[in-house]
Amino acid sequence: VFGGIRDLLAQAGWPSDYVLDVVYYQDDAQTEDLLNVVVRYWEAVGIQAEIRKLEENVAEQLWTAPEDPEADSAVKWDLALCAVSDLMQQHYFERFASGSSRNSHTPAVEGLDQAIADGDAQRMKAILTEQVFCIPLLYQDGFVCVSDHLDTAGMVSGNDRFVFGKDILNWVTDREDNTLYTGEVPAENQLCPVSGPGMLYHELVFERLIAADSNLQPADGGIAESHTFSDDGLTAEFVLWEDLCWHDGKPLTAEDVKFTFELYLRCPDVDPVLSDLLNKLEGAEAFVDGDAEECTGITVEENKVVFRFEEKAEDAQVLFSQWPVLPKHKLEKVKPAKLLTHKFWKTPIGSGPFKVTELEPGRTCLLERWTDYRQTGEGNIDFIRMNTGEASVLAAREMLDYGWGLSTDEGTYIAGLDHMELTAVERACALNIFINQFPHESYFTLEESTEPTE
Repeated sequence: VFGGIRDLLAQAGWPSDYVLDVVYYQDDAQTEDLLNVVVRYWEAVGIQAEIRKLEENVAEQLWTAPEDPEADSAVKWDLALCAVSDLMQQHYFERFASGSSRNSHTPAVEGLDQAIADGDAQRMKAILTEQVFCIPLLYQDGFVCVSDHLDTAGMVSGNDRFVFGKDILNWVTDREDNTLYTGEVPAENQLCPVSGPGMLYHELVFERLIAADSNLQPADGGIAESHTFSDDGLTAEFVLWEDLCWHDGKPLTAEDVKFTFELYLRCPDVDPVLSDLLNKLEGAEAFVDGDAEECTGITVEENKVVFRFEEKAEDAQVLFSQWPVLPKHKLEKVKPAKLLTHKFWKTPIGSGPFKVTELEPGRTCLLERWTDYRQTGEGNIDFIRMNTGEASVLAAREMLDYGWGLSTDEGTYIAGLDHMELTAVERACALNIFINQFPHESYFTLEESTEPTE
């Protein structure tokens, strides 16, 4: 078999001295093991490859699109192993559109943009299958585990984008220190929630305008007491609770909301799904280009904020439940391009039910229940201790009371522990190998340092 493949590669003119640059960013051993196995198979047929882990500014190194769709690549890799988690199926396909800010890998192809615009899933799948722009490997199941130290008060686990911040106030632990032990310590490049808000840490420290239920539908909760979305999808209105404040005691107002979403508009690192929504706002283009001091599509009147869109914003209800509001008094002087690495994230101020009292990125994090939070609960969780390490190891040491988004291997092991209960949850996450088809020079042919590029 290997000999036949080598013959096919020779006929195709594959350069035997070329070294494929294969990147990844996941911390789990399963990902590294998979890549090493794949690389060994490639070596058997005469394909050289090197794997390297992306560390800082991962989103920028993976998904930055070329300014000119017909120009050279803006990212420096050949293949990227990525676990892609999208809120909706359409968002997955949109990353292949020629105008998408997430499309760092696929030049325009006839018919695909129109199929994406029409939402024609059958046509999109047919084109992607025929052209092989990426290689789907597997659908990643998700699991939630709960130890016998914890009572979650009947909460439904939901899916991997389920925001449950206030529900944790009703959880009860039998531990004498009133501490909930979990994993999910944010790494250095995960402190800022703008490029992906799905971590437990983000949900407990920062709040959204509205909350979402396990089906990602608007639900009670969030900093808006009430909200209204127009039938034509052109207007979203939020009335905030009275007397809101940040963890440092400063007032949280409608001006913070306006500031936050204007900051997101100009931030190059924000998740493209949110960026695509905000770019539909009235006056967004003039604001982003620097021709206007504010986005006219976001207006404030006392404790009410109104968003007005130039075209129908179909996903607004979902997206406003996913990205948090940030403190203007702490971030108003930061340049949008520097937001991701700003020192604020090392000592963050939020408005969620828990505040940060200790943080060592990638190592440990301690959250303390915020006594001034506007909502109360029947639970007794006063602290949340986040530790690094594989969930299976933490569970075996009885240092894991709640684990979320676990892999199949982790779930299989934890299910065998007497003190743990495992539940499968809906998780729109698939592991893919993306192929960078824009013209670019291989990372491994560069004469400069072999360290990952900034």
